[in-house]
Amino acid sequence: MYVAGTAGLAGGLAFLDDGMQRPWRRGDEILGHDIVKIGDVVGHPGVQAGVMGLAYTLGQALGDEKLTMAGKSMAETMIFTSLTTIALKGAFNRKRPDGSDHLSFPSWHASATFGNATVLAEYYGWKAAVPAYLVAIFVAWSRIEQNKHFVTDSITGAAIGCIYGHAISRYNMRVHPNFSIEPVVNMEGPGVQASLYF
Repeated sequence: MYVAGTAGLAGGLAFLDDGMQRPWRRGDEILGHDIVKIGDVVGHPGVQAGVMGLAYTLGQALGDEKLTMAGKSMAETMIFTSLTTIALKGAFNRKRPDGSDHLSFPSWHASATFGNATVLAEYYGWKAAVPAYLVAIFVAWSRIEQNKHFVTDSITGAAIGCIYGHAISRYNMRVHPNFSIEPVVNMEGPGVQASLYF
């Protein structure tokens, strides 16, 4: 239902993208050039992976099982949002508003930040959700202002992050808390491992 709703919304708004993007093509900015650069850095998938790693590491160091599980859910969400976002970028091959490449749809910055925000909301409620979603909205908006993404790119990226963050957190908390998929780095390079504890 969520996927169909997102696809319908993105498809319905796609024909308005050029018109909505016009102010930023002219260089008009609401947030300002220096501020939107902060959004670019904060929302970078590498930085968001660092947030996930920090949550997991702190949870382990403090013996906080909830924070550790949130970190694991962030890692799994990051894996699935990244795979989905990269696949869609390749499939749609949409040119960015600034013409720099054909990787516009959907926004990876938006999917990464909204994924982490949704996991925090699921584990810690509205007190974590409000600041986390405000950061995610700022990141998505900053990418539009930078002329790197159309509005529908950011909306779709946000939806991808929310859908995976919600589904994975609920699965880990209520269905199978002992199963996880985690990124790993060993002598042979980076990879992914699945773990089942019983």
